[in-house]
Amino acid sequence: MIDITDPMNMRYGNPNLKPSFNNSFILDYRKFVPEAMRSYSANLYYSNTLNSVANKMTYDPETGARVYKKENVNGNWQARGYFSFNTPLKNKKFTISSNTNARYSDAVSYTSVGNNKNLDQELSTTHNLALGERFTSSYRSELFDLSLSGSVNYNLVRNSKQENSNRETFDYYIGANTNVNLPWQISISTDVNCRFKDGYTGGLNNNEVLWNAQISKNFLKNNSGTIRFKIYDILKQQTNLSRSISETMMSDTEYNTLGSYFMVHFVYRFNTLGGKAGNRHGFGGDPRRGHGFGGGGKPMRF
Repeated sequence: MIDITDPMNMRYGNPNLKPSFNNSFILDYRKFVPEAMRSYSANLYYSNTLNSVANKMTYDPETGARVYKKENVNGNWQARGYFSFNTPLKNKKFTISSNTNARYSDAVSYTSVGNNKNLDQELSTTHNLALGERFTSSYRSELFDLSLSGSVNYNLVRNSKQENSNRETFDYYIGANTNVNLPWQISISTDVNCRFKDGYTGGLNNNEVLWNAQISKNFLKNNSGTIRFKIYDILKQQTNLSRSISETMMSDTEYNTLGSYFMVHFVYRFNTLGGKAGNRHGFGGDPRRGHGFGGGGKPMRF
């Protein structure tokens, strides 16, 4: 197959390509100690791809055209691990948890070397190392809940041919949230998450503070209904910065969001198992609550 739509960028198929094979290995371990209410979780993952397919560009000095052809490459693999630990302290109202993850990958492809774009591409490898740790402590009582958290993410990218693509970034997060239960089934909640960035390009090192607040009231039989008023991103500092890394490129992207706004929620809980359905905690099921490793919504990516 030949694509000659653009004579200066000819694209060829390759009937001699070998089939690609992906191999993976997963090891998962979970343990819960009922008498101590303590839990452990560990996960290991490894995968590699044999005969990956990559695009190779060659330059024709006579016509000035670039010719692209698919080639088999080897050396693409990744490994990652995760460990979490959660336990209450001697006073059961206090709980601590730790989440640790690590990831390493090699991505092989063809890339242009140096500033001269009119040279044939060379085979290169992008090495990516990512490490993360998050620690959370919380206190829960009938009157109020309080949670404090801190985390750090480290990311290192090295390319064997293009040193100007190398990056080393740090993301630090500090967060807190609380919920206060008042008389008449009224709750007041607030959460604050601070993000401090280092190593990003293009002026994207700006720090941010994301602050949300809400008030809610339970009503109806067995407190099955909740009316909630919440303000998001009160300080208008959310930046929504993301980084993507592939065999041939790395990009930092900052995208627009709705910004600071408020919403009124109505929640009705169906209880099909019997008993009371009351839930006084203001954050129940809220998709915008700040979070770290292990899930949550979109405002802060840990």
